[in-house]
Amino acid sequence: MKQRNSIIILILALCLSLALMTGCFPEKPEAPVEYKITIDENIEHGSVQCEMATAKAGDTITVSAEADANYQLISITVNGEAIEGNTFVMPAADVVISATFGLSADLIKEVPAGALVIKAQSAGGASATGHIFMTFG
Repeated sequence: MKQRNSIIILILALCLSLALMTGCFPEKPEAPVEYKITIDENIEHGSVQCEMATAKAGDTITVSAEADANYQLISITVNGEAIEGNTFVMPAADVVISATFGLSADLIKEVPAGALVIKAQSAGGASATGHIFMTFG
């Protein structure tokens, strides 16, 4: 009986060793890789914000952009490529978010006789108006 128990224990030990060596037990899953989200520091005439500093590949990222007074958002870019709207899907890489702002369309108005009126106002309240006359034909 003692010999039989020893054989059973030996067989169980061999089976366990074999299972460990062949990977029968599932490994712990690796933690998903998080990639860095950076806002370009050289944005002019507005600001860009992102609630996340890191994200996993495949996450949907929302970006908010706010133009300074007298400017409007032209585009938001991720790694130099313009995105549609204000969301993008995080790639499997670090990203840099930037934006381009241009003069507000309210500042440039067409007037009759081929003249353009350009109005500008500084943050301090000072304003200027300029007229450009063009002749076509």
